[in-house]
Amino acid sequence: MLDHETTKPVEQLKGEYVKRKPEARKVYIVNGYCRVSRRWELTDAEDVNRCIYIKTGTPLFAGFTY
Repeated sequence: MLDHETTKPVEQLKGEYVKRKPEARKVYIVNGYCRVSRRWELTDAEDVNRCIYIKTGTPLFAGFTY
């Protein structure tokens, strides 16, 4: 768990609550790496049926109070 706001690549944030941008409203949870699509899966924290896939190395905003 991060104790301060920071931007890190997605591969360093597995299991963390993240946002795509600091001012974003949507909060995601980094689930893990999908070998089929070769991207990281992020699940919406409020709707578990909604997920997005992002490339390795994509910076995400983490460490905020949720």
